[in-house]
Amino acid sequence: MRIGVVLLLACVAASCSSTPVPKSDTDAIDRFVKQGYQPARHEHVRSQALQWDDAAGNGHAELQLAEKEDRAPLVVYLPGLGEDEQAGARWTAAWAQAGYAVLSIQPLAEDAEAWNSEQALSGDFETVARRGFSNASMRRRLQALDAALSLLARRAAAGDALLAKVDLSRVAVAGFDVGAYAAMVIAGERLDGGERPALSVPVRAVIVLSPYAVGSVKLHGERYAGISGPLMHVTGPRDTDVLGLVASADLRSEPFELLPPGDKYLLSLSQGSHDVIGGADPSPKIARASTARSPRSFAGGDPNGSQRDRKHPSSSSDESDHPADAEDAMARERAQDSSLSASEIMTRQALNSASVRIVTTAFLDAYLRGDAGARAWLNSSADRWLAPAASLDRR
Repeated sequence: MRIGVVLLLACVAASCSSTPVPKSDTDAIDRFVKQGYQPARHEHVRSQALQWDDAAGNGHAELQLAEKEDRAPLVVYLPGLGEDEQAGARWTAAWAQAGYAVLSIQPLAEDAEAWNSEQALSGDFETVARRGFSNASMRRRLQALDAALSLLARRAAAGDALLAKVDLSRVAVAGFDVGAYAAMVIAGERLDGGERPALSVPVRAVIVLSPYAVGSVKLHGERYAGISGPLMHVTGPRDTDVLGLVASADLRSEPFELLPPGDKYLLSLSQGSHDVIGGADPSPKIARASTARSPRSFAGGDPNGSQRDRKHPSSSSDESDHPADAEDAMARERAQDSSLSASEIMTRQALNSASVRIVTTAFLDAYLRGDAGARAWLNSSADRWLAPAASLDRR
């Protein structure tokens, strides 16, 4: 009798485990990658944790650098709210393998601990997000970043062998979420209420992963008038926060339309959810999480207002977005997803992820290394390669 029960349980377990696990089409992804831009690739990348505690403050960061690189251009990566310097590894590893020194740093400790704060633990995520995206926090964030970069430059000059291999005359800044907002301010976006802090190192190019969505952005076009250097925005039709605070993902692409023309790019991903753009693994749950509720989602929306009041904290506009807009957008997304299998969704997400890695690397090669071939690929071949999973617009 006991043997029969054991056999029955084993059969039940076997039937349960036989449910197929959705997988992406690796062959299609491999073909896609091989047909795209081919950056230099270094197999051996060294990663080192950096820590400091001096008059400039205390902090920590991670530096990745290919072992055979000397005087490597620097990419500074700024994570999202609630993330530490380990975030964005899918992108930072790709740039390091392409021969860049990549410094991942969360300048403010409070940003990394945002979702462990007293307000977040009590469920008041909106207050946390408002504070993180405020003008005051941004000024302190950039001041802390500049202090860290200045300290690293002093260490390099003092003989640090690893830091001496970093070329601080060729610097790019990439950021996700609140880091994306910081990258835009570094690029020249105006901060209300005073001067924006300037970095002591020259920044030649900027990558903005999930641009900050200011409510009624078209009423604030003057905010972007000072952005003149090369810049790439990465977003997509699903780049909203899952709480519905951003009524339409279109808001994230509107700043691009207001940028002064010249060396500006917009990479739009068909399955570009906020999590995918942040470097998450492909998953059908990401595309179908429209009604999920998580504090993580606040990092991706407009944290400066509720669904009824989504305004920049320094904006005097009385315009607001309607809850129905967010509901309609989610309904359209669910309808579109319903015609796709889980494996198809994961494959499209993986194609989008590969697109971000490759296109951003080509952008860095073009504008940080001055590679004419990379720039030609961005301006002539990338569109055909990306279609239909993504598109690349230029200004």
